[in-house]
Amino acid sequence: MSDEKLDALLEAMAENTTTLIDVQKQSAATSASTKDARTYVQSIAKQTSWETNGKAIAATLTAALEKDHDALHAASRAAQEMRGLSVELTRKTDRAAEVQQDASNRFHFAAERLLKVTEAHEAGTWRRKA
Repeated sequence: MSDEKLDALLEAMAENTTTLIDVQKQSAATSASTKDARTYVQSIAKQTSWETNGKAIAATLTAALEKDHDALHAASRAAQEMRGLSVELTRKTDRAAEVQQDASNRFHFAAERLLKVTEAHEAGTWRRKA
C-alpha cells in the first residue's frame, strides 16, 4: 500500500472512530435520560394513591350520572305535562270550532229567514202598489 492510501485509510478510521465515540456518548446520554424518566414515572406511580384517586373519580362520575338522571326525569315529567296540555288544548280547540260552526249555522239560518222576510215584504209592497 502506498503512503497516501494508508494515510487516507487511517484518516477514515479516525473519523469513523470519532463518530462512533460521539454515537456512544449520545447513546449513553439517551440511556441515562430514559433511566431517569423511568425512575421518575415509577416514583410518581408509587406516590399516587390510586384508591383515593379512584374514589374521587368514581364520586365525580356518580355525581354527573345523578345529575343526568335527574335531568332525564325532569325532561320526562315536562314531556308528560306538555302532552297533557296539548291534549287539553286540542279538546278546547275542537270545542271552540264546534261552537263557532254552530254559531255560523245559526247566523246562516237567521240570515236566510231575514232574506225570506225581506223578500216577502218586497213582494207585498209590489202587490200593494200594483
